[in-house]
Amino acid sequence: MVQFVDSRGVYHVADIERQRFVDPGQPITATWSFPEGPGSTGVDLAECDGWQVQLHEGSLTAVPGPGRCGLVGWRRDGRFQPGTDPVWLDSMSEAQHVDFDLPSGPIGGLGISVCADPGGISVCTVSAGSPASRAGLQAGSHIVEIDGKLTYGRTAAWFSRHATGVPGTRVRIRLVTPSGDDITMDIERERLPSE
Repeated sequence: MVQFVDSRGVYHVADIERQRFVDPGQPITATWSFPEGPGSTGVDLAECDGWQVQLHEGSLTAVPGPGRCGLVGWRRDGRFQPGTDPVWLDSMSEAQHVDFDLPSGPIGGLGISVCADPGGISVCTVSAGSPASRAGLQAGSHIVEIDGKLTYGRTAAWFSRHATGVPGTRVRIRLVTPSGDDITMDIERERLPSE
């Protein structure tokens, strides 16, 4: 626990291992960039409760509040929209820049929508005619691993980043079907145009 008085004479008590504090009301700015590539790009906010955030084209201005605030960058190409993990803003830095690490070329995927559940990732829907459909993947299946990485405790966004990639590349999925069979399948990613 740290106690201090700031330059305006305001008394603060802070647990500096858990949370960082700035002078209340001091705005911060953030800008971002994306790699060149097809499709549209954008930014979503993550866990910014209590922050006063104004989004602009390619930047934001924010007055930090309690807790933290993150930026999630994404790129949409056809039906796929992989996103990044949140990049947490530094409330102690007045200006910062984020270079989002996203695919720069066409994006291929499996043609499924997934939901996070307590045990990992479940398949919600399988698009007709998609690579997943042709491989026999069924809605209601529970995905246990993707390319050797366990899905337990992972989010749907995490899975989407691992399931999407360069069209023509393969992804290995281990799953438990709705009937209880434990199977592994290799599925080739494919670019799917918007519906």
